[in-house]
This record gives sequence, structure tokens and C-alpha cells, in this order.
Amino acid sequence: MADFPSFFPTGFFSILALLQMSTWCSAVSKFSVKGPAQPILVLLGADASLPCQLFPEQSAAHMQIRWYRAQFSPAVLVYQNGQEQGGEQMLEYRGRTELVQDSIGRGTVTLLIQQIRASDDGQYRCHFKEGYISQEAIVELHVIGLGAAPHVHMMGPEDDGIRVLCSSGGWFPKPRVQWSDMAGAKLPSLSESQTPSLARRKCQPFSSQSPSSPGRRHGKKPWLGHSLCWCFSSSG
Repeated sequence: MADFPSFFPTGFFSILALLQMSTWCSAVSKFSVKGPAQPILVLLGADASLPCQLFPEQSAAHMQIRWYRAQFSPAVLVYQNGQEQGGEQMLEYRGRTELVQDSIGRGTVTLLIQQIRASDDGQYRCHFKEGYISQEAIVELHVIGLGAAPHVHMMGPEDDGIRVLCSSGGWFPKPRVQWSDMAGAKLPSLSESQTPSLARRKCQPFSSQSPSSPGRRHGKKPWLGHSLCWCFSSSG
């Protein structure tokens, strides 16, 4: 074997090896993962599609792709060796998830979650791994449950007048309730109550003889004016 010239400084080959390794690592790690800039909104019981994409565009078919939530394993879905792996999947997602691979050759994959539940609400992490290099992005999913139309009925008469009760159920997340008169002016609620799980909200807005009532009195009989009860849910 030929000897290298003695004029090479000590440690030259170590530095050269480090430079080559740095160049190799830089080449293979030049990708990032991006998800939607805004949260994905989906109705309770519907299907949700959570996309993420490699940049620059490149095939992800040979990579390990993992969707997970608070902990890395067990995961929502794991894709490896060209197919989905069920061994690490969380029980609550079995039979409800699929990795849509139509554009995996261009680095785009979509996690499909079927029959969305209230517990599916929150953050998901899309993790790509190639060799020793990995990158990930966060995708936010907001689940919305639109409840039943508000039901309004009167209670009374009582000592302080007639009360009007508005109730509705099946909302997620917790809804807000607002009373207003026909002119759009907001009316205060005397009380509100809520039951757990999918929110059921009840509120009593006013007495027909209270100063804030839109009703009129004629003689001894109160005439209840028109009012509107609004229930609406907010994603955040």
C-alpha cells in the first residue's frame, strides 16, 4: 500500500471524514414536513382528512410514517415497509383509520379518520423517518357537534312573573347561549345549567314582569313579547 506524503498535517484524515459525513447528513436531511396552516374543522360523526406533505417534493413510499398524539407509541397509525402496521395502533383508532397514499410518490399523505368522536379533538403529529433522519409537523383537529334546535317553553305564572326556558342538547364543545329580542338587543339570562358529555344547555332569560322584559302589561295580565334563543358552538 502506498504511503501518503508526510506533509499532510496530523488529523487531516479525521477532519476530511467529518466533512464528508457532514455533507452526507446535510444531503439526506434536507426535507421538512408541513401540515395545514389552520385547524381542520369536522362535524361529529363525519370523516376527517388530515394531510401533511414533504418539502421539497419527493417520494415518501420508502419512509416510515407515523401519526401519533400525546405519546409516540402506541400511535394512531404507523406505515412502514410499504404497508400499514397494526401492532402499535391505539385501540380507539382500530378499524377507523387509513393512510391515503394517492400522492405518496410526491410526498403527500393523508390520515383518514372515520366516524369522528368527541375524543378525537386535538393535536396530531405527522412524523416522517428516513434512516436516522426524521421530521414532523403538527395538525390540529377541531370537532364540532351541532346540537338539536333550541326548545323554548314557558314556566309559571310565578310570584315574579312568567319564566321562559330554552334547552338544547348534543353540542360539542360546550355551547354558548344568547337571548335577544326581535330588535336584536341582547337579553340577560337569570340562570344556566349544563350536563356532562355532549353539552346540554338550559337557560332562563327573564321574567315577564322584570324591567328587562320585552313584554307589556295590560291591566293585571302580562303580555309576553317575542324573544329569540340562540345556541352556538365555538371551535376554540
